[in-house]
Amino acid sequence: MSTSVSEARVSCKADNRAAEVRIQEAAGRVLLTHVGFRVRRGRLAYQRRLTDAQKDKAAQQFNAEARSLSMSKKLFDAKEPAVKRVRAAQTAITAVFENPEYTLPCPTEYATRLVKRGQVDFVDREMTRLQSELAKAAAGLAAELEDIRKRQEWRLGDLYNSRDYAFDPEEACYVSWDFPSIHLVDDTLQNVSPRAYEQQLQRVRETYEQSCQAKQEEMALALYEMLDHLVFALEGARDNGKPKIFKDTTVTRVFEALDHADYQLHENGIGRGPLKAVFDQLRQTVRGRRESLSQQLRDDTGEFRDRVRQQLVGVGRALENLAEIRPRRAVLRKRAISAAFSAQDAGNGQAHQKEE
Repeated sequence: MSTSVSEARVSCKADNRAAEVRIQEAAGRVLLTHVGFRVRRGRLAYQRRLTDAQKDKAAQQFNAEARSLSMSKKLFDAKEPAVKRVRAAQTAITAVFENPEYTLPCPTEYATRLVKRGQVDFVDREMTRLQSELAKAAAGLAAELEDIRKRQEWRLGDLYNSRDYAFDPEEACYVSWDFPSIHLVDDTLQNVSPRAYEQQLQRVRETYEQSCQAKQEEMALALYEMLDHLVFALEGARDNGKPKIFKDTTVTRVFEALDHADYQLHENGIGRGPLKAVFDQLRQTVRGRRESLSQQLRDDTGEFRDRVRQQLVGVGRALENLAEIRPRRAVLRKRAISAAFSAQDAGNGQAHQKEE
């Protein structure tokens, strides 16, 4: 027994070391091909928490304790055209900043991601365009703020507070950005303090390693959530006995995830080892069905649908066992994939008891 436990520990250490090496190699590639992309921006306050006095008054209506309630009020109607334009511009800025095709997460730096060097000019142009759109939308909101305030006074009643609207939208809605050189270390520091110089180099290495690690977690978790949604859609039937309905995009996103995994592997070396094996397993499941899988799953109500579902459950379980998403394991096990796998285990156990 002790020998097998010892061998398992050695194997686990070897796997962990291999994973570290893969991350270090990917980080080395990313360091040469990416720079920092830092964004600073202001946002409107769309909601505000109620005061204690307001909560107490509301709690009395339900015979509840105020401390057991969480309540807030909407400062703006989301259907207001001026508000919609501001939110659309802010959403577009976020989409550029978090675009998974040419940016990577940077957990060690606040409001910063890593962007491919070849995309810096494109990103700068897009951010300049969106900055102009945001400024125009904010100016429009400023011009209509008084009318909006009056409408909100009528909607909110006793919850209305004029101080919630005592701001300038053009000052509140701003965006600025730059491309800091996260990987650069002042070489003169080596002569002043070799120890501090080495610490700075180590910090740079850790920054890029954590970026690659975070990207692997992001890819694995996104794939798991897509698979979980698809497994749930293929599970059982609706109340009327007909198969559950799902959109083409539910399947399309799986193929997009496979394409993105290929891109990250070839461009940045991210997603090798066990994570690549999981993507390969999924690729084998849907091989040759990019254009037809959605319709095939809708048309079939029996064997093919069940077989695909079982294969997707297997891929999901393989994802759960990856070291890349171990911190999220407790969350993942609450999903449909784990429920389906548990049901399979229970079925296998009952079959085994009958055989005995």
